[in-house]
Amino acid sequence: MSKEEVYAITVRLDAILRAILDFQRKSEGVKVGDQILVLQDVGLSQTDAGRILGVPGNQVPSYVRGADNKKLKEKLAKQRPMTNKHSGQTRVQVSKEE
Repeated sequence: MSKEEVYAITVRLDAILRAILDFQRKSEGVKVGDQILVLQDVGLSQTDAGRILGVPGNQVPSYVRGADNKKLKEKLAKQRPMTNKHSGQTRVQVSKEE
């Protein structure tokens, strides 16, 4: 597959995902912040999730703070990437669940 084909497929998938999430917001009253959390939970960064949902990057954290899904917020907060300031390496901090 060429880069152009991969890009075309990615653009289509983004559009499909955006349409599904828009429908979910309108019909079920799901908040944008909750959708960002769900997209983060499947591996996207906040920036990428915001881009898919059409949210400017500088406003994504405020949408996440307004999310209703407290369990998902806590889960993602425990897995937040931590950067070692001395080496510049990023690791994921995972806490032990009881």
